[in-house]
Amino acid sequence: MDPLLIVEQCYNRLPSSMKIKPWEATEHGRKVLQSDDELNAYIAAYGEMHIVKCRAALQNFPFDELKLFQFEIFDWGCGQGLATLTLLDMLHERNLLSQVKRIYLIEPSLHALNRAKVWVNQNAQPGIDIISVNKYIPSDIDATLPEVSCSTKISINLFSNILDIKSLNLAWLANKVSSLAAINYNICIGPKFTQNTNTRLRDFCGYFEPEDYFSNINAYPYAYTSRTHHAFGCETKCFVHKRDSLLNKNYIECANEKFYDPYDYSLEILNGVVDEDILKLYSSLRRDCGSTYDVYFRPIINCDTVDFLLLSKSKGIVLINTCKSISSLYDEFNKIKQVKENLFNIHLRSIKIDSIMHSSVYNCVKIALYFPNSTESEISAKIGEINQKLNKNQEDKSKDNYFKFLHTITRDTDLHDKFEKLYSSGFKFDYYEELANIISSKWHSYKEGDLSFRLTNTQKQIVRRNTKRIRVKGVAGCGKTQVVANRAVERHLATGERVLIITFNISLVQYIRMRIKQVPADFAPSMFEITNYHQFFKSMANEYSKNRILLGDFD
Repeated sequence: MDPLLIVEQCYNRLPSSMKIKPWEATEHGRKVLQSDDELNAYIAAYGEMHIVKCRAALQNFPFDELKLFQFEIFDWGCGQGLATLTLLDMLHERNLLSQVKRIYLIEPSLHALNRAKVWVNQNAQPGIDIISVNKYIPSDIDATLPEVSCSTKISINLFSNILDIKSLNLAWLANKVSSLAAINYNICIGPKFTQNTNTRLRDFCGYFEPEDYFSNINAYPYAYTSRTHHAFGCETKCFVHKRDSLLNKNYIECANEKFYDPYDYSLEILNGVVDEDILKLYSSLRRDCGSTYDVYFRPIINCDTVDFLLLSKSKGIVLINTCKSISSLYDEFNKIKQVKENLFNIHLRSIKIDSIMHSSVYNCVKIALYFPNSTESEISAKIGEINQKLNKNQEDKSKDNYFKFLHTITRDTDLHDKFEKLYSSGFKFDYYEELANIISSKWHSYKEGDLSFRLTNTQKQIVRRNTKRIRVKGVAGCGKTQVVANRAVERHLATGERVLIITFNISLVQYIRMRIKQVPADFAPSMFEITNYHQFFKSMANEYSKNRILLGDFD
């Protein structure tokens, strides 16, 4: 069973009162779950986040190394088994399920453990031994857990959102895991919030001091939930530890032991990611507009980004940026206006054609600026001042309003009233779907690629070469584009980072995107930003430099 299908089923089983905020029924993920409603609420709230982060952590797993030996899976603090289910799904795609000898599910909640065992048993091959251990992971360094042992050469240890629980003794767990098998793969997965701070996940890795990580993601926001479009972060550190390698038993843990829930929004949690003004607007937009619009925080639209994107099947698209100082109104307006132009000219193929045929389609995308430190009267006065300067040399003294398509927001704006009244004549579901897929596209699995396609030896060398600069020449049809697509996927898997692909002309953008989807690998297509040279430089100039104008300073 697809793990994401389980999330949908759990949500549908919830009482109506729990569907609005299912995370509250789980005490924001802290509670040891004891009923079916609580189990369903946890999966509905956090299940998709866990699955996406598990896939991200495992996307660069060296699966080929599992072909020759049997191995055992250990899911520490397994909950309802989503991490194991995700791993089994990826093993199934690569015909490796027969290599699994035994699966250990370790979990203190008997209700969650029983459900995990049923689901895992349904997805594992017959003959695989599934052992459930209804215990807490020890908090005492001298504790024992004799129920957990390994009889194979390889162990795969899953730590999905468990290492941040402060009662868990990381030193004990590191000692236990390091001695399980000759070769131990450790898949460490957790949430991501504050910047440049140590976490318990990093503390756990500190005991091993790995030379290299095959997954090392550190991003916020990493993705968005499909139902609530809620932004969530991702931190992964995945590495191999051999039994004969020494642990650093003198490692001193230094993580902040506070527990943070992905559904909490506070300056303390998102420190370094957003400032207080943006955070307040985010909370207000979700509260006042969340029933009508999908609210995306800091979405990346190929090479463009805005503070907020509101997306509605009936109301259209709203782009919002923050303008801290009213003196920068002109520059900030031009920046967000350029992002709107790019939606029509570059990013959305469906809307570009329609806008040529019907001028009204241009109004399907609205732009707004949030002024946290200014009043409506101050904004109006500034707009009037700029309009006057822009029109002073024109023969027509009617003074056209340069900002006539701008919506302004202040601290006193009724956001629900403002955006509920918006109407976009001619808006189509095609625009909604295409933009949503660019921002938070569905996961591309290994089996969706072209498994029959084979690169030549020369192409493989180019794809896997670590050289930063490679120049490839070849005649038309020799496979240059396919090499680019495969190398882009290879670099993403190796780093966990977004990959930028710049083309000579715009017509190649969709072709390269199609080629990337032919690669048999696990990744999110939204991790690849594809644009042409001219658009890339325009986007970067728009994002990082002020507009140079001949009209003087508007301060």
